[in-house]
Amino acid sequence: MILFKYDRSTMDLNQKNLQAELENITQKIQNNQGSSLIIQGHTDIIGQPDYNQKLSVRRAKSVYEYFINQGFSKTRIKYTGLGHTKPLMDNAFPAGRMINRRVEIFILYSQD
Repeated sequence: MILFKYDRSTMDLNQKNLQAELENITQKIQNNQGSSLIIQGHTDIIGQPDYNQKLSVRRAKSVYEYFINQGFSKTRIKYTGLGHTKPLMDNAFPAGRMINRRVEIFILYSQD
């Protein structure tokens, strides 16, 4: 899970453990050539729903572009934004909203 600052869509590569997490995912994908990634962007509930939807897409796309820049084929990565529709934490509290401003990455392994 990658967390984002309020109203931001660029990854903070100085975020604790983020580089290691991205490298770990990169290795897993490289070691399984048939695998693919699903990247889902999310927001907290603050703001207009249509703006948050677009922001969630931009967040997911920033992670997508990271993996493309690592040399992965566009055909192996899909990204989408879910706006504020899938919170992990209660949006009533600042700590919950912070967790909800995130991107989740799912690795789909091939059966080969």
